Amino acid sequence: MKINITTNNVDLNDRLSEKINDKGVRISKFITSQNEDNSLNIEISKDTNHHKKGEIFSAEFNLLLEGNLIRTTSKKDSLDKAIDNACNETVKRLRRGKGKWKNMLISGARRAKGMLKR
Repeated sequence: MKINITTNNVDLNDRLSEKINDKGVRISKFITSQNEDNSLNIEISKDTNHHKKGEIFSAEFNLLLEGNLIRTTSKKDSLDKAIDNACNETVKRLRRGKGKWKNMLISGARRAKGMLKR
């Protein structure tokens, strides 16, 4: 899986890069396919330069997984919180989607078996 990091109005230092890569590894644990086309695009930004308080940091995770796009965004008052929240939402969507994909596969197989019996 490819991890692409984009920043706007934020300097990407070693600590931040390592934290983002750790989050990417955490997300990749929930992906069962080993397709090389899977990519995780992470965009972190500081929305305004003149504000000092409030939710000014945002993190956006776009996971392209076998033609499906899983997109999560988070706005928080610190960059670390925004990254953690976006990663947790992505993992939650992957967990929820895994059960749906498995059920759709099983129900499709049952329908195909029913058609073959006729």
